[in-house]
Amino acid sequence: MTRRPQLNTVCGRCGKPRGNPLTHTCRTRSDFKARKAAYAKQQQAAARQAKPAHDYRACSDTSCPRPLCVAFKTGYHTGDHDGHADGWQQGYDRGHADGMRQGYDQGHADGINDCPRQHK
Repeated sequence: MTRRPQLNTVCGRCGKPRGNPLTHTCRTRSDFKARKAAYAKQQQAAARQAKPAHDYRACSDTSCPRPLCVAFKTGYHTGDHDGHADGWQQGYDRGHADGMRQGYDQGHADGINDCPRQHK
């Protein structure tokens, strides 16, 4: 068995074996993918920080699915409805009593003045 000589030379620039020196193209190692990924990550973080926080008290979207928005709007609506009902009843009671008192006071005096008999 005879050995065939092989020419395995390594490129001095890229460190890869080059079989045919005429067809070898150097490809330098690069960290482009890593730098590109780091840049994209940095841009996403900057965009996330630049976006204002979602204020559930100022949210005007009626179908906003965020839990804080749903809870706040439900509580606000319930409180507004209950407060309106309670306030209306209290106001009606107070106004009715005041109206009856004022009406009686004025009506009684008018009735006494219009009555032909003597009243003390």
